[in-house]
Amino acid sequence: MFVVPAFEYPVNLFLGGLFAAVALASIVALWRRATGRDEGSRLGTAEDITYDPFADPGQAARDRWEKAVRRLPGSDDEE
Repeated sequence: MFVVPAFEYPVNLFLGGLFAAVALASIVALWRRATGRDEGSRLGTAEDITYDPFADPGQAARDRWEKAVRRLPGSDDEE
């Protein structure tokens, strides 16, 4: 059984509207992701405007480490 509380104060109306807006935004986001329409940029990809390996030494070190691991012999062996 679903219970709806009475809205006695304006704050209750505001909170109800806020929760409804958050629920609606979540539903729309899940629907966009499920249908493949979410074309947003992802962190660490070429579309990411914050990706700057020269400004962040940690990113540069990670890039060098990944390149070194890819060059290791036997890294693409299938067992």
